[in-house]
Amino acid sequence: MFDERHKTALKGGNPVDRVSGHRNEHFKLMTEETWPDFEALFSGHQGVRGGFWCTFHQCSSTAFQKMSREERKDFHRNRVMSGVTTGVIYYMGEHPVAW
Repeated sequence: MFDERHKTALKGGNPVDRVSGHRNEHFKLMTEETWPDFEALFSGHQGVRGGFWCTFHQCSSTAFQKMSREERKDFHRNRVMSGVTTGVIYYMGEHPVAW
C-alpha cells in the first residue's frame, strides 16, 4: 500500500517518466484506468501462482484461502474500482511489464 508521499509523487495515475538508456520506463498507480493493464499482465500467468491475483496481502489469510481464483480477481478489481490504490504498474514504453 502507498502513503500520501507516494501518491503525491505519482499524482493520480499520471506516469512519472524516467529515461534509462534507450527505454522509456515509467510507473502508473493502480486505478480503474490501469486495471486492464494489470489484468492483461496477470492473465498471461493465470493470475500468478494459479490464481493469486496479488490479494494475499489485502485480506486475512483465512479469507484468502476461502476465495476461488475468480473471487480473488474480483476482490482485487472491486478494491481498485472503489478507489483503493493497491500498487503501481511498471511500464516499458506503453507495455506493462510488472506490478
